[in-house]
Amino acid sequence: MLDTVCAQNFNPHIGKACRLSHPDGLSFDLVIDAVTETPKLQRPQDNRTPFSVLLTGDLTASFHFGTFTIEVDGVTFLSDVYIERVAPPWGLEPDKAFYQIIFN
Repeated sequence: MLDTVCAQNFNPHIGKACRLSHPDGLSFDLVIDAVTETPKLQRPQDNRTPFSVLLTGDLTASFHFGTFTIEVDGVTFLSDVYIERVAPPWGLEPDKAFYQIIFN
């Protein structure tokens, strides 16, 4: 499933809240903030353009990285997705926590 996901699957959800759930019971909400395609990284044999998803959330979350299930509008959107906390994009104040999913 993860190998067929593309940026267009995320684009309709930009600005929406999503629920992340970890198998150990940890769950919290983030917002799908941006989707960025990187066509220069696409290999000729690949069917999908590599892309990343930037998510934002509360600064107080203790989560830094892990594999999660993502729910959007109460429906499972993706499972077994690796998400990692990242530094704020250049020029943005760190008033929220930033997370990233990378699909190569």
